[in-house]
This record gives sequence, structure tokens and C-alpha cells, in this order.
Amino acid sequence: MKSKTLRWRVILLSWFLLILPANALTQVRQIFNIDEFTGVRIDSLKQWLNLTNGQAAKIDTILRTHVALMMKEREAKKDDRKEIHKAMQAQTEKMHQEILAVLTLEQKLKYREILMMRQTETEQKKKEKQKAKKKEKIDSQEQ
Repeated sequence: MKSKTLRWRVILLSWFLLILPANALTQVRQIFNIDEFTGVRIDSLKQWLNLTNGQAAKIDTILRTHVALMMKEREAKKDDRKEIHKAMQAQTEKMHQEILAVLTLEQKLKYREILMMRQTETEQKKKEKQKAKKKEKIDSQEQ
């Protein structure tokens, strides 16, 4: 049960981070613009899930609320990366649960499929990064 919950947290967090194009993520790290941030996410979700305008508006509100809460958590715990990570995971999980509540059954299935795909991509990138680090370590030892 615990591993299933942890797996979903990883999925949700990875989706949250990976759904953003690289330039939007950079912008979030530099100068946060919530309108652009939510706009990019809503546009992607509209395309993938065929959201109605009403659903898009509700999800936009959900995103804005949770992003604001995440920013407060990050600021409050800025000296403790592990605590920030835990807080972000919890907030992301809540956000996705609220988003799922807005979706139809068909949209929920597609949304979960997207989350799983993002998790797979994240795991693959992590493995590739680990391989590159190992190769770099071996190469540096050979010199």
C-alpha cells in the first residue's frame, strides 16, 4: 500500500514538472509568472483531454491555488530541501486529485495515462543520467 502511494506521488510530481516546456520551467525558476505558467498547462490539458471551457476554468483555479500554496511552502522551508520536496509532493497529489474530480471518466483515464507516460520518461532520463555519471567516473579514474 505504501509503495503504491509513493509511486503515485512520484508520478504526480514528475507530471507536474515534466508537462512544462523547458522555457516555461526556466521562467518559473527565474521570474515566476503565474499567468504564463497556468496558461501553458491549461493549453496542454485542453489539447490532450478535450476540456470544456468550464473544466478549463475550474482547473485553472485549481492550478493557481496550488501553485500559490507551493510557493508559500517553498519560501517557508527554503533551508530544508527534503521538507520542500515532501511539501511539493503532498501539494501536487492534492492538486491532481482535485483535477481528477473535474474530469469525465474518459478524461480521467487519459489523464492517468499521461501521468504514467511522464513517470516512464522521468525514470528513463534518471537511468540515462546515472549511466552518464558512471561513465564519467570511470573515464576520470582511467586518466
